[in-house]
Amino acid sequence: MNTRTLLSSTLALAISTGLLAACGGGGSNGMLRADAPPNPPPSGAPAEPCPAPVTGDCTVTPSSGLTWTEGTEMTGGRQSDHALIVNGGGILHLRGDYRFSGGTTIEDGATLVVWDSLTSDVHVASPDPAKWGTEWPQLWLGSTLNGNVINDGTLSLQQLCGTGIDQCVETRHPVINGDYRQSATGQLQATFGWPLQINGSATIDGKLVLLGSGALNYVLPSAPASVLVLHANKGVMGQFADWASYSLFLTGSLRYQANDIYFDATAISVAPAMAAAKAGDAITLQSAAHFDAALGNAGTWANRPGASFSTTQRQFLASAGVIQRLQDYGQAIRTFDSMSGHGYADAAGSLLQQAALPAPELMARVGNLHAGSASGSWASRTAMLASGAGAFSGERAGFDQWLGDRTLLGSSFGWSEGSLRFDRSGGAARDQSPQWDVYVRRNGNGNAYVFGDVGYSRHQLDFNRRIDLGIRRQAAGARQSFDLMRAYIETGRDFRAGQIRVTPFAAASYAMLRGAGLTEQGSTGFELIAQPVTYQRFNGIAGLRLGTTWQGNGGRWTTLNLATGYRRLAYSRDNARAAFTGSPDVTFELIGTPPRRNSGWLQMSLATGGAHWNWLLSYDRQASDQALSLGAKLDF
Repeated sequence: MNTRTLLSSTLALAISTGLLAACGGGGSNGMLRADAPPNPPPSGAPAEPCPAPVTGDCTVTPSSGLTWTEGTEMTGGRQSDHALIVNGGGILHLRGDYRFSGGTTIEDGATLVVWDSLTSDVHVASPDPAKWGTEWPQLWLGSTLNGNVINDGTLSLQQLCGTGIDQCVETRHPVINGDYRQSATGQLQATFGWPLQINGSATIDGKLVLLGSGALNYVLPSAPASVLVLHANKGVMGQFADWASYSLFLTGSLRYQANDIYFDATAISVAPAMAAAKAGDAITLQSAAHFDAALGNAGTWANRPGASFSTTQRQFLASAGVIQRLQDYGQAIRTFDSMSGHGYADAAGSLLQQAALPAPELMARVGNLHAGSASGSWASRTAMLASGAGAFSGERAGFDQWLGDRTLLGSSFGWSEGSLRFDRSGGAARDQSPQWDVYVRRNGNGNAYVFGDVGYSRHQLDFNRRIDLGIRRQAAGARQSFDLMRAYIETGRDFRAGQIRVTPFAAASYAMLRGAGLTEQGSTGFELIAQPVTYQRFNGIAGLRLGTTWQGNGGRWTTLNLATGYRRLAYSRDNARAAFTGSPDVTFELIGTPPRRNSGWLQMSLATGGAHWNWLLSYDRQASDQALSLGAKLDF
């Protein structure tokens, strides 16, 4: 069989197989079409347990879910003379109006959520000792229960629509139209500011757990809050054997009256509590102290009789309440880091670090010129510079002229764009900056020289960050303008070995950064109002430069410029001050990452090109920050 025959046979086999697949294979000759099975009916919602009419006891083993809103639902209400039994560890949601005259039992780790109303005597069974701590039978009462309640497990009064800032407004209140009895194994999960109304009597034992809520916004240090836990029309008997609150920064005590139980809440000073827990560093603890001061000042206006609050003040107090109810120190660290505003100070530090040294392309230009060499206009290719929390890319062009044999005078103009990102919820910023400078180099005897550079740049920084309140990260942002003036003076000596130039040098630099004031936009009341600010830096520098150029055939060339050195910060001045928008009368120092006192740096550029093309590889490292860029240019 030749190749063509083989291909024909293979094609025929493929066609035959396709026909059989299309026509079906059930008939004697293989060509009869088989009827396709009908499509299955669409699957509907799973049947609800105990559909009406309920003619016997309703026993439900509900499903569980990843969140409390999942599980098994009963909707539309039921009216039954029989019992409801919920068991098995899942969650059953009752939506609508229900009556089970035979009583309701919750056992074996199950949870029953009452969204609207339930008419029934309810027994919440005690926890299974073999599963203690994980399998607590629970009644979650979000609305009205008509009947008596015996609680040997857990009665939860958590709001059904959320418990945090800017969440929905809950209209349902927990009400028991009957008597309430809690045994030694039972616990009541009460919600701050969301009392339980009992229209019968309350017999109390066991444990009380106080949960956070948007219903109680805040507690001022100067004004402890009396929070009603429950009210019983026919009296309160007994006391809770124990109580707990998982709010880090609230404490207090229970107070019993004939018909009421109160929790007298007292605010805890946040900064000492964080320090005692060894939570966070200097930035975290200082931010916590700013919170304490601002909340303390709020007592001067929030407690005035008939006081009306602005939108920002209401946001501030609501956010303060959320912070007071944080439940773990890890989240508290993230919250106070995000409130510190350290990104603004760190952005200024990045600009000042960039200003400590002249542009490397300018220094390479000046270093490669010598008396009698051609001066005039020049331009640099795009290069990246590392600086603090990010990198800056820039281009520069200039013009210089020899004044006699030894003095070079020039000026340059540049444009820089930077992208900064700050750790620890500091946010991010983008910078755009035009830059000007005037430079002069005076050559002395023996290849010694003195170089000076004076420059100015105008920076516009757009900040975006998140204030982390735990339940939600709220956006905040602002635009801030800076004027930067810098001066640099250097002396050194050139040594040459063939085509290689080696230059040891010593220098001093000064930079002053003036920032305009700003007001952040946001919705927490903890956004910042920053005052105008002045930063100053004075550095001493020692370093070494190496430069060389190779000329090839056809006009090709290659240059290498390398500079490395050591910088010591001799003087710094930072006077940035800010306040929270919700408490503008309390100002504080705006601090960031402390500037490095001693740091090394390395700058390298490698370029090659010809008559119509060139490319540049640049690398910049400032202490632990580094940037690498590669660019090319073609001329047609």
